[in-house]
Amino acid sequence: MIKKIAFFIIFFVSVKISNCQEIGMEQTVTYINSKLGGSNTIEVVHGVIVATFLENGQTFREDQVAIQDLDSTQVKYISEQGMFVINCKSAKKNCVTRNFYLVRETKTYGRISFPVNLNQSSANGLKNAFMHMIRLALIRKYESSTPFE
Repeated sequence: MIKKIAFFIIFFVSVKISNCQEIGMEQTVTYINSKLGGSNTIEVVHGVIVATFLENGQTFREDQVAIQDLDSTQVKYISEQGMFVINCKSAKKNCVTRNFYLVRETKTYGRISFPVNLNQSSANGLKNAFMHMIRLALIRKYESSTPFE
């Protein structure tokens, strides 16, 4: 009887563990876009984040940065400014290329930034999601099923 109970417990636990799904790049990008509020979106194309910023339904700005150039220890939400930022690695100063479409100008910056208003839980979730995305891109065979919030 004890062996049957032990077998059942082991079987149940192993089924639960196998049902945990890893969070991939697509789910991570979907989560990030849900937090950015609709007028800002990102996509990842061949290891490059392409962030699009809309104003009155038109693209006015687009940022591009190679994920490998971002510093995963410098991901933060500055609530006073309503700005979520990720700095470039110090060796890759000005790793973000920013295109301003309305004035036809291109500049480089030392961080990628997103204007958003978030509560603390959402800010932490967005930070976790971006850190997860960086790890997915940089660490071979990286897996995690930990929820962002």
